[in-house]
Amino acid sequence: MKHPLHKLLSVVIITSTLFITGCLNSPSPGECNRSIDLSYADQNKLDSQLSAIDDYLTEHEISAQTHQESGLRYVINEAGTGTAPTICDKIAVKYTGKLMENNDVFDRSDKPISFILGNLIPGWQVGIPLVKPGGSITLYIPGEYAYGSRGAGDDIPADANLIFEIELVAAQ
Repeated sequence: MKHPLHKLLSVVIITSTLFITGCLNSPSPGECNRSIDLSYADQNKLDSQLSAIDDYLTEHEISAQTHQESGLRYVINEAGTGTAPTICDKIAVKYTGKLMENNDVFDRSDKPISFILGNLIPGWQVGIPLVKPGGSITLYIPGEYAYGSRGAGDDIPADANLIFEIELVAAQ
């Protein structure tokens, strides 16, 4: 059993890594309508991870859509209303993050938490603009669009495929 302080430390590390990882590709002013650069991804790894995600979706009888440019798999649970966020917007979200391999929850925010979208992992940068405020989406993120070969803390191993259930509370 994990000590409560260890769990808190893991959540802090994962939340910080979610933010810091995105900073590597953070937009500069005036780039809010730019495409997200995913060219860094190792195509062989990405293909293997997407295949594993497809197997998971088939096994669990989940009908997901595929984002055309990235290959990201997602399910829009609620579309929301208003304007979809751009890469430069500050978003407020509630979310649950799980490892795809065993559905273990590694992070959760039941109260809205705010981030600049362009400072988050690429899977969020691609997926969150698919809904509008009040909407919710489930993202099936390949490791290449998440934490890659470095993983995150003790809870997310290297190259792990992740599932994020995200409610977009607000975007501005």
